[in-house]
Amino acid sequence: MSTSSTIVQSGFVPYKSFVVTNMVLYGDSTNNVGIAASGNDDDVKSISHWRIALELEKDPKEFEKAECALFILNMMPGADLNTGILTVSRRINQLPSTTAKFKAPVISLPWGDIIDAETFINIILRNGRDRFKFTNGRGSRHWCGVILHDFQDAGLVSAGSYQEFMMHLEEENKKDPVCCPLPVAKGTFY
Repeated sequence: MSTSSTIVQSGFVPYKSFVVTNMVLYGDSTNNVGIAASGNDDDVKSISHWRIALELEKDPKEFEKAECALFILNMMPGADLNTGILTVSRRINQLPSTTAKFKAPVISLPWGDIIDAETFINIILRNGRDRFKFTNGRGSRHWCGVILHDFQDAGLVSAGSYQEFMMHLEEENKKDPVCCPLPVAKGTFY
């Protein structure tokens, strides 16, 4: 576990024991921090920010009016556009209408144990994935892929999910290279 975390948890603690049913990696252009300022129209059109949504099993008392309950894992650039800040926030509605989504089903454990939201957060912390440096404000897609790979290695998502995600990005790139540019901009963990 990292010694100095850059994680902000908003509304997470009361719901950390809720069962996670699916994980969705999604990207959109709604968080163009510092990117639109470049003056390059292609930067504004690209899917510039990726996040992870953990879909939660509904508790009828808690989420009766919601179509789905989510925790959003959002590694975003801080004020310096390099130091990542991981926010974990609760959302009670559907995923935003985005241009790219990739769903990685959470596996059912054969011994009947449940996989709760805290398990996912603990893996991020144990692997030091809460400490991330962006490259000129870019790297969220890389961060999401690394997290997906970690969850796959831990047996929380289906085997091959990471490889399927990478193939999904290649397919999106073939459809629209401006929207989903390759290679994936990388950051570094510290």
